Amino acid sequence: MNVIKPLGLLFLLLFSLCSVAATPPTIRLAQYHSPPYYFAENELAPTGLAIDLLRPVLHQLGWQLQIVVCPFPRCLKMLERGEVDVMPGLLRNSEREIFIHFVQPPMMSFHSSFVFYARPENPTPLASEQQLQGHSIAVMRDAVYYSGFQQIPQLNKIPVVSEAKALEMVLQKRVDFTIMVEETAAGAFNTAGIAETELVKQPFSVASDILGYFGFSKRSANAKYLPQLERAMTEQQKLGLYQRMWQRYDIAEHPRTK
Repeated sequence: MNVIKPLGLLFLLLFSLCSVAATPPTIRLAQYHSPPYYFAENELAPTGLAIDLLRPVLHQLGWQLQIVVCPFPRCLKMLERGEVDVMPGLLRNSEREIFIHFVQPPMMSFHSSFVFYARPENPTPLASEQQLQGHSIAVMRDAVYYSGFQQIPQLNKIPVVSEAKALEMVLQKRVDFTIMVEETAAGAFNTAGIAETELVKQPFSVASDILGYFGFSKRSANAKYLPQLERAMTEQQKLGLYQRMWQRYDIAEHPRTK
């Protein structure tokens, strides 16, 4: 009897460990509100491109999805800390690569422009980057813009939580300009409840190929599952999932990714 009890306990322990190991991971997605691709406000349940891409991949792997709704800056901070696993639509730069793995392939790929908006009574239309000097501009906190924007001298950048808030600040004469991606500007106007005719898109713009990635936190407790996730996403991309979702969300794929 003295021998059987320890063996029984050992088998029970091994069974428990196997059960824990077999438990599928739950991937926490940080979802912020940014139409026309991500919807998290005034919704019965969050929807959008990120969820439509991630759900089939996790279903294939047998994993669970948990959606965490947060403003963009808070989502990014949670990703940095490893409090969420993944966040969609991130542009890549060296600062973010310190704490983010940018999952291949890109989840969105299109050609657009960074554009600027001002009030109609703005006396001098913005025709060059140099004219921004000495002016205030609302920017989404922790967002990435075109190369060189951060280096514009004497530019007073006012960080806000969303593009909709940035538009409101321009309309309320609290800042001179705001900047955003032209492809998504209509969604920001709609969220803010501002007609696009109430502000004026300026002549100066910077064309760019926009590559948006799922960013996976390097500090996530689920980081060990990242290679499996990336392989599954690459497989689904080859099977046409990305192209089908891009058509659904009216994203025009630019030539470099074809």
